[in-house]
Amino acid sequence: MFPNGATSTTQEEFLSCNCISGGSGCSVQRPDADFSSTLKPKPTESDPFHFKIQQETIMNMTKSFATAVALVALSTLSVSAMAASVRVKCETRSDRSKASIDGSNLASGMYTAVLTSGANSATSPAAQTVGDEVEFDFDSNPRDIRKGATPIAKTFIVNKSATGSIVDANGNVVATATAKCRAR
Repeated sequence: MFPNGATSTTQEEFLSCNCISGGSGCSVQRPDADFSSTLKPKPTESDPFHFKIQQETIMNMTKSFATAVALVALSTLSVSAMAASVRVKCETRSDRSKASIDGSNLASGMYTAVLTSGANSATSPAAQTVGDEVEFDFDSNPRDIRKGATPIAKTFIVNKSATGSIVDANGNVVATATAKCRAR
């Protein structure tokens, strides 16, 4: 028997009766009521149709997960491909040393360049990026120095090798490269 004398035999009728009669909520009050027949059993291999649907669902979820992992990996690679880079070109003659350090894929801002060869080192004045690039020239020729090149000694480049580094405004080296210098 249900509250308020109701003789309802289905869950819906009981809930309706209990809610309408001013009961405190719409919960099942009858401990012997069994509505488990409305629950669907889990698919098994003995139920091929539902088992196949479950397998397809799992496969689709696996494919979606694999696709997500691949996208993350590709995103990481594309970010790495956009890392700052530097190109160093240098030349040495009996009466002259010259080099250029060109940075690219740089964040907008101010940068300096450091040229090193053997024990010799020279630092350029700061320069602003143009787009994502910045260029620095080092030279021992007075005419090129007057045009803005950072001055270096005629014998600056040793062992036909020079290393160029791009340094950001915080003093962090963002890119570095070493080049074999052309001898003339």
